[in-house]
Parts: sequence; structure tokens; C-alpha cells
Amino acid sequence: MSAMTLTHPRTSKVRQRRLDRWRDEEAQPYRVLLVDDVREEREVMREWLEQTALFVVVGEASDGPHGVELASQLQPDLVTLDMSMPGGDGIAALRHILLNCPYSKVAIVSGFVTQELIEATVDIIGAAACLDKGIGSDRLVHQLFG
Repeated sequence: MSAMTLTHPRTSKVRQRRLDRWRDEEAQPYRVLLVDDVREEREVMREWLEQTALFVVVGEASDGPHGVELASQLQPDLVTLDMSMPGGDGIAALRHILLNCPYSKVAIVSGFVTQELIEATVDIIGAAACLDKGIGSDRLVHQLFG
């Protein structure tokens, strides 16, 4: 019996959309939703992303429930999600966003990245990445779309 590799059903569709976008010089930038309770953190992330011209921030939320609501309405290409926010934890928001936004990538962005957080968010739930808040724009883009 041969070994099978199981992939999330969204993986091939998302990957193909990403490849198509990279090949198309006329493509629109990736649409991003920022979810973080600290306004300054959202501002820094916005600057990092928009300086590359590959991204445009289409919405911001300061808590999990508002982030879930905006993600459902906007259906962004990418959601950056802080794990520790008022109004509900990031794990619950991550689950809701992945359920309601099947073509959105969700990147956990936290000041406290641990192996347990990576396992819980990426390996078990299905986030695209779990990144440290101080990662910088070049590494962020490489980690998500590299």
C-alpha cells in the first residue's frame, strides 16, 4: 500500500490563484484584512505590506468578532490575525475565518510565537503561517508567498 499525502482542499486552488497572479503583470494587489487590538501594530503592518505594492489593506479590526465579520464581508486574499485580543481569542476567530472565507489565507502574527502556537494554528487548524510581529516586510512576504 502506498503512502498518501493529504492536503487541505483549498491548498491547490489558493496556490493556483497565487501562481496565476504572479504571472500576470496586470494583476491587482492582494487584498488584506488586518486584525489586531493594537492600532500601532496595524499601522506598522499596513506600511510593511503596502510598501511592496503587492498588497492593499482593505480593512482593519481591533478584535476577533469584528475581524470575523469583516473577513466574511470582504473575503480578502490574506488576513493577518493577532492571537491575543479582547472580545474573544484568536483561535476562535481563526476557525470562523477559515470556515467563512475558503479562499483567504490567514497568517497568525503574534509577539509570542511558540512551537505550541504553531502546532495549534498551522498544523491543526490550518493557518497559512504563524509569524513573529517583528518579522519585517521582506520576510513576511517570503513566508506567505515565497
